[in-house]
Amino acid sequence: MRRLVSWLAACACGLLSMGGCGSETDPQTSSTTSSAGGVAGSGSGGAGGSMPGAGGGDDCAPSDNVVVTLYPALAGMREFEADCSVITVSFGNPNSVSLDCGRIAPTLQMGGDPPIDLNVTPGQLVHFTWRGYNIEGPEEWVSLRSTPDGELLVGWVSASRLEFDRTDAWYAPLTITEAGCGGSERRSLDVSFGGDTVTVVDGQRATVGPAGEYVVQVQSALVFANPIMQPGQYRIAIARQP
Repeated sequence: MRRLVSWLAACACGLLSMGGCGSETDPQTSSTTSSAGGVAGSGSGGAGGSMPGAGGGDDCAPSDNVVVTLYPALAGMREFEADCSVITVSFGNPNSVSLDCGRIAPTLQMGGDPPIDLNVTPGQLVHFTWRGYNIEGPEEWVSLRSTPDGELLVGWVSASRLEFDRTDAWYAPLTITEAGCGGSERRSLDVSFGGDTVTVVDGQRATVGPAGEYVVQVQSALVFANPIMQPGQYRIAIARQP
């Protein structure tokens, strides 16, 4: 008798909703997987689910599938900061910058699709900052600035959150304001410099500044409903242009 009731209920559900019962997915709200390595698109699909409190839908621009290629600058360290001199600069994809920081000589490598130009020259005096975790990543927040004016030459993040410390933004003097994209895991980033603001999302590239001084390239900017089970994904590079 119980089996008959269950069978009749399932049939009635299917006739009324045309497939909307149970765990089936509405193709108009299901999410898709982007080349950035995370979930993009609308609805509550995907491993991370929708943003908490989001109302569904995705009101951010579509991804252009740009890529940021990063190589860990330092390993086995949590923090390093020093005044350094640039030894060599190799332009290509990736770009490579070798530094002399006294007791260590790190090499920074960064590339992308499309390629990211750098405004760094051999012999230049710079201030190098590296923050990182090496448990499951590594995660890193990196900045290279000219001295003594502190102008950002290049910086990037490859981590589960945008900032290592809100008092130590790797992208300063630029500012970044995050917002949600409706019900998806994607994040919208308003990047500002010199009174100019651009909005970028995962898979996009833009220039910012009154004269386009900086390139902002975003492979991923994603935050999931359960950050413990599925940490966020931020892979962003910002570079001063020649």
